[in-house]
Amino acid sequence: MASGLISREQVLQVARLACLELTHAEADEMAVQLGFILDYFGVLDGVNLSAPCSTDNSEQVSNLRPDQVGESLEAEVATAQAAQANENLFVIHDSLICRHGDS
Repeated sequence: MASGLISREQVLQVARLACLELTHAEADEMAVQLGFILDYFGVLDGVNLSAPCSTDNSEQVSNLRPDQVGESLEAEVATAQAAQANENLFVIHDSLICRHGDS
């Protein structure tokens, strides 16, 4: 059962920072869901990690291709079909930028 470690106000604050709009009902539901996640972190705190097993098996993996340096696209080619480009850089629409001061 979720312990109520996170409030609606905290959820709404995080949502605002992430440029998300939540209703109070959505924030309440998210607080419950995040509470379950935080409770599970408490369960994980109880895991004994004093003698962890090694999971490093990079020496045993043999089916990976070797790294190879290859040709990259020139900036002009990469931006050629962009909706907007400026000096070979992609230009994004203003509506994609989050402004924390605007509401």
